Amino acid sequence: MRIFFSLLIGLIAGVIVIALIQLISHLIFTMPEGLEVTHYGQWARYLDQMPKSAIAAILLGWFGGAYVASYIATRSSKDISLFSAAIEGLLFTGGGVFIMLTAPYPAWMWIVGIASIVLGVLLGGQKAISATFN
Repeated sequence: MRIFFSLLIGLIAGVIVIALIQLISHLIFTMPEGLEVTHYGQWARYLDQMPKSAIAAILLGWFGGAYVASYIATRSSKDISLFSAAIEGLLFTGGGVFIMLTAPYPAWMWIVGIASIVLGVLLGGQKAISATFN
């Protein structure tokens, strides 16, 4: 039961981190007037013209969310393995894939996006283990 609640709290914290980074990103990089995000063609054109720093903010959010989630889940479960981090990694990778399926992200974004999630999970879980036993 401890692992379940650790995973849940980690997931919530990770989603909050992503939401905060996205909120800040939307304040800095406003979308054009009249853009219909539900219109696939308009969204595709916007993604092609989106500043690279705005795309970097998306990736930073995914990395940060995965890092925080795996850190909290691993640390609070008091697990000496990366089991909790791996579960968070599966959840966040699934979420990232879902997001990328709903919008026309370029192929490189798939590769870098999933890699940023995996890297965040590994570093967060490893940091939690070293912080627990040092």
